[in-house]
Amino acid sequence: MRWPFTRRNMKPPDLLADDRAFAPEIRFTFKLFRELAARYSSANIFFSPSSVMLCLTIVYDGATEETRSDMATALQLSGLDFAGVDGVVSRLRSVAEEQDAGVRLLVSNSLWCSLRIRVDPAFRARTHEVYDAEVFEIDFAAGHVADKINAWVSEKTDGKIARMVDSLDRLTLLVALNAIYFKGIWKQPFQRSWTRDRPFTTGLGKQKIVPLMLQRGRFRYFEQRDFQAVVLPYQGARMAMYVFLPAAKSNLKKVHELLSAAAWEEWTKKFASTLGSVHLPRFKMNYEASLKTALTALGMASAFDPKRAEFGRIHDGPPPIWLDEILHRAVAEVNEEGTEAAAVTMTVMRALSATRREPPEPEFEIIVNRPFLFLIRDEASGNILFMGSLVDPTS
Repeated sequence: MRWPFTRRNMKPPDLLADDRAFAPEIRFTFKLFRELAARYSSANIFFSPSSVMLCLTIVYDGATEETRSDMATALQLSGLDFAGVDGVVSRLRSVAEEQDAGVRLLVSNSLWCSLRIRVDPAFRARTHEVYDAEVFEIDFAAGHVADKINAWVSEKTDGKIARMVDSLDRLTLLVALNAIYFKGIWKQPFQRSWTRDRPFTTGLGKQKIVPLMLQRGRFRYFEQRDFQAVVLPYQGARMAMYVFLPAAKSNLKKVHELLSAAAWEEWTKKFASTLGSVHLPRFKMNYEASLKTALTALGMASAFDPKRAEFGRIHDGPPPIWLDEILHRAVAEVNEEGTEAAAVTMTVMRALSATRREPPEPEFEIIVNRPFLFLIRDEASGNILFMGSLVDPTS
């Protein structure tokens, strides 16, 4: 039986609920995603909110005065002391501590410090102790720096991201990096013999032929007026992909507008085990973006301003330093066996001069043949490792 078939008394989540009750990393995830979605509404989006949060929190630890306050606002850390921030970092890193068979997850951090400045020893020690970051001293004027950073990125993402940067300005004083690599085997793999080429209507209304995979069975499922949603677990059931397909009379933009920490909390409570079939495209994604504009919109403007930025816990004294760029790369491959994904976030800082028969159970059918939203979540901690919107599986 095709959707819709479920209860008609299910009211939509209270989208006006205050998000402040939810974990900072969850609030940040949806606020950043909505900024990116608003700016790139007709393009594929794929990023790791956990990677971005970890990388920026390293830098936040070195901020002072107005810059620290602004970054706290953007990262949803306002009101937290160092112990509170440590709790956020611990939750973000905990996903890699215990892993199920069939799932491989790596979370890595590093800090690259210029020989031109004296980085505060307390900041270096905290970065190593709290983030388990590798700390390097390096001459950014040397031609081999980009190669060394790219080699680190390639190693930490199992080769999925081989290059993060082509070159670095000689005035670069510090680079913070986070890399996340994930490979998961579906708990219930899609049968390759069931995959068929089928039309997919892109965000621009064009029809393209793509391999549409098929699974039948019992899944956690939820629907409401604007979308269908299904959970596809990986082996061990700790990690799972959530797929949200806008209703035919709705669209991806509407689903984006509904997203918030409060809505997500309400929705995750309403998934129920249901018989059905899932048609999902086989796809690859390769996403690159500067996050500077989106983060500025979230309140971090002073951190990017050479005249206002204050990072006294990193380096107290001339030359003044500021955030020059936040770069993010993320790749994903989803097929019949499972999912492989990786993401890297790079923060660059510069210097001013530098048996009874019952009625048959109704079944759902979700045919993902148009733009959709998906997330990869650690069910134990609630952390969202990856998040994206696919509007064109062939781009």
